[in-house]
Amino acid sequence: MTVNHPRSGAPCKISPRGINDHEEAFLEFSEEVATLKQEIIPLSKKLEPYRDLSPSPSLAEVKIEEAKQEFAAIDAQLEMKVDFINSSISRTLKKQACNTRSKVSSCPGPPF
Repeated sequence: MTVNHPRSGAPCKISPRGINDHEEAFLEFSEEVATLKQEIIPLSKKLEPYRDLSPSPSLAEVKIEEAKQEFAAIDAQLEMKVDFINSSISRTLKKQACNTRSKVSSCPGPPF
């Protein structure tokens, strides 16, 4: 069945579902848009780490230098913590060795 579009007056066919060609095209288009939006979600997540990168090479170099400095500071903190743990372990092992009878002569301080 063919009728005139209410706004444009252009002829349009009415489908068996009771909607005209324009409405059907609109529904198909909106379904396609919904599908594309779903396809974009994983792509956006994949690109998320790169969103704060600068398009300017000189600004990117500044960001890289800042990251290097931050890494160096974190590395220094980690090294200090590892050194502290190693010295604590070393002191504990020395105390344990001094508490055994076979190592009495190698312990600092007066013999037991």
